[in-house]
Amino acid sequence: MAKRQSVNGSRARHENPIPNASRIGNIVMSSVIGGSNPGTRELPPTLEQQVANVFGYIRHDVEAAGGTVDDIIKITFWVKDPAKQRAALNFAEQLPTEGPEALQDRAEVPVFKPQQPANP
Repeated sequence: MAKRQSVNGSRARHENPIPNASRIGNIVMSSVIGGSNPGTRELPPTLEQQVANVFGYIRHDVEAAGGTVDDIIKITFWVKDPAKQRAALNFAEQLPTEGPEALQDRAEVPVFKPQQPANP
């Protein structure tokens, strides 16, 4: 069996010793990718800028692993409000949307909000 390899490329995103991604054979899985500005822990003021940073990190990590964005099979985004934030997740500008390499399946998962117990 192939051994796991850490993938960081030219810039690691985490302060702790966690790789940006890991690779075993031809499979690459990323760690959590946030929208902070490269080289800082600061979030840009707009969601569109944060999403652009996320796609930049995705591209960097995939290329550091020896691939291209055409090799991506699936991406899952976790957002607080899908109805408002869908527009910012502009796949068409960032990833293939046509042909056999297109990411065809997109899903929204509502954030779980536990109910508060009633006061007796």
